[in-house]
Amino acid sequence: MGTTYTNLLFHIVFSTKYRKNIITPEIQERLYEYIGGILREQKGILLQIGGMPDHVHILAKLSPSLAISDVIRNTKASSSKWCNETFQTNTKFAWQRGFGAFSVSFSNVAQVQKYIENQQKHHKKRVSWGLRPMLYTFTAPQLLQSATKYLALHATSNRCVDTNALRA
Repeated sequence: MGTTYTNLLFHIVFSTKYRKNIITPEIQERLYEYIGGILREQKGILLQIGGMPDHVHILAKLSPSLAISDVIRNTKASSSKWCNETFQTNTKFAWQRGFGAFSVSFSNVAQVQKYIENQQKHHKKRVSWGLRPMLYTFTAPQLLQSATKYLALHATSNRCVDTNALRA
């Protein structure tokens, strides 16, 4: 009988629709717990979660039997539905289309956990640049100059940046 062993670790990031600050302190803890439950239902393990009022960072171990895009789509759909049914707010809770997902080596798990845990502190030090800090973290140094020019042109776009376009 064959056996499959995997360690599929991902740093996942997605934002609220229009980057609205709707993840309030009243919602945050329960939302994070709910997201952990959704991941468990999809054979995943939540290792760390954190974020800001307009986005969430997740470190998770995911099952090889499900596509990451399906896991994230289900997580976003279920959590936004749950927020709208559970919390009475003036603003409809919704996630922005798209996401970032980056594979994490086992040797970097502690570093990514610390990064996610310190989101509040991390964002106090930086001007809100949208995707720029993520690109600075996850792109090769030779792309940074091109990335900065590209982002300056597309700073108001709500779309994810295609890093392949930065090589042109």
